[in-house]
Amino acid sequence: MKKWAVAFFVALLPLLILRDLTPSNELRYLSIANEALRNGHYFAFQYAGEPYADKPPFYLWLVMLTKAIGFGHYTTFLLSLLSLIPMFVCSVVMYRWTHASFADERMRIAAALLLATCGYWLALGATVRMDMLMCMFIVLALYNWWKNFTLHDGKDRRLNWTFAFFTFMALFTKGPIGLLVPILGVLVFCLVEKRKDLIRRTLGWRLWLCIFCGCALWWTAAWLDGGNEYIYNLLVKQTAGRAINANVHQRPFYWYAIVVWYTFAPWMPWLAYIIYNRLRRGAWTVSPLARFFAINAATTFTMISIFSSKLQVYLLPIAPFIVYSAMIWQGELKEKSHRIVNRIVAAILIIAFIGGCAVPLFNNQIGVRILADDLKEISVREHTNGFVACGLSRLPAIDVYLGEPITLVPSDSLSSPQFSNHLLITDQKHIDRDSTLHAFVEPYPIFDSAPYKIFKITEPH
Repeated sequence: MKKWAVAFFVALLPLLILRDLTPSNELRYLSIANEALRNGHYFAFQYAGEPYADKPPFYLWLVMLTKAIGFGHYTTFLLSLLSLIPMFVCSVVMYRWTHASFADERMRIAAALLLATCGYWLALGATVRMDMLMCMFIVLALYNWWKNFTLHDGKDRRLNWTFAFFTFMALFTKGPIGLLVPILGVLVFCLVEKRKDLIRRTLGWRLWLCIFCGCALWWTAAWLDGGNEYIYNLLVKQTAGRAINANVHQRPFYWYAIVVWYTFAPWMPWLAYIIYNRLRRGAWTVSPLARFFAINAATTFTMISIFSSKLQVYLLPIAPFIVYSAMIWQGELKEKSHRIVNRIVAAILIIAFIGGCAVPLFNNQIGVRILADDLKEISVREHTNGFVACGLSRLPAIDVYLGEPITLVPSDSLSSPQFSNHLLITDQKHIDRDSTLHAFVEPYPIFDSAPYKIFKITEPH
């Protein structure tokens, strides 16, 4: 197992070191952290001067910590560890959790390898997002609940408090989904197993006191930091709005039933076959732990399908439970199957390593560091006063590299005299679509920084 862990780290290392950050999410978190550090607001955040209540503060605090560790600079490697370490923690916890469920040590290793190379799971282990950190807290919460259930019949106070703490941390990392996944999974399991007494003992006052006190402190600090408008945005627009009537990422109820097949590629078809085949043969009653995993996966899948806002990344918490329920029910693999699994895993790691080494060739398509370097060079050479962007809503995060803000301006406002002697950044797609923008940029000198177009606004017309 240790050899495979080293192999995974080595395979992902080039990607962690050489990859640029995407402006749509990763670089945005850095920009938000910088603005918080600059303004001294650590609970009510802003992005490009506008309130940002999309996410709880814990992950953003960790982003700030990486800057301190990096002596005032962000590095992709340190930032990626915020996902890579939780991914390894999840793997270790699941590996130890299921030690009594596999007669063959190789099955435990095979299950761990399947999880680690499950499509989005592997990709998000090297991505600067809080989703893997939330999954770690969910796995830890459910692991402690299961220990309490199997060893103490839910009566261990310390484990009840531990479950409550990790559940709150999942909430404090990602938001309501981190709270709902462990609680609903446990609730449905207790109802299916006809153990309503466990609900009172393990989902009782300790859990809700921990959540109430944690949220009270968080929301009070956010109110003091950002006022009534920020609290309304946090609790109503972002929480209730996204779940009930989202204005972003709207998809039909069945959407996850389609995307799950390639989200957890290449293993999902095989895992689905194992689950169907074993359940058809009466495997449901064989292992309580496999039932617990399957119920948690099914409950989470149903819950996120009901929510109006849908993204592939929301499937991440079900990955460990789908993989391990299937492998426990499978019981054993033939020698040939073990060899096939090992070879596929090795091929995935080799592809990841080669892809990581080649990623600098595509950094201009992935991120905006090259664009920022070109902008700074052109600005010095042309003696410009600032930067504006048109049609590129994610570009303000480039201030992390530029060291100064960039202003988003609609095309019909570019003629304002205040933008004289500024560099305008856009792309060919928006120039072709926006006739006003096309007419405005036509007389100005152009500088290419593929895939972006840079224009020097000399005298607005």
